[in-house]
Amino acid sequence: MLQLCVDAGRLETGGIVVGNYSQSHEVALIWDVSGPPHDSKSGATWFQRGVRGLQAWLHRLWNKNHYYLGEWHFHPGGRPIPSDTDLRQIKEISDSADYRCPEPVLIIVGGSAAGSWELAVYVSPRNRSLVELREIKGASIVSSLVKAHGSDS
Repeated sequence: MLQLCVDAGRLETGGIVVGNYSQSHEVALIWDVSGPPHDSKSGATWFQRGVRGLQAWLHRLWNKNHYYLGEWHFHPGGRPIPSDTDLRQIKEISDSADYRCPEPVLIIVGGSAAGSWELAVYVSPRNRSLVELREIKGASIVSSLVKAHGSDS
């Protein structure tokens, strides 16, 4: 994700989050993210994720038991705080039967390579307000991800 943010420069970027759930369905395990599909559009303060190529990619991942879990995007030079548009869109995904994802994850990357990166992770349970996931057992979300998947995540 960070390399995609660097590549985007001062423009927002994003994609989808894929993975699976623990056996108890209490934990979402994120295994991969997409970059922005080629039909995506973006500006300095907005991002509209396209769809070109995502269905074929998701179909290949489905065979590995990896599924659509949610969305991610970049707030260049900003904080990883959801905008009103972010809140509305993740709620629509949660409520939509088309996505088949009643509790989508929203990852927002803020900051820049020149300064520092910030990462916030949220979940949007159906019929409930957005929940920000916080540090667990003294390990930050980012360090937990890096330890689990290597430093190139």
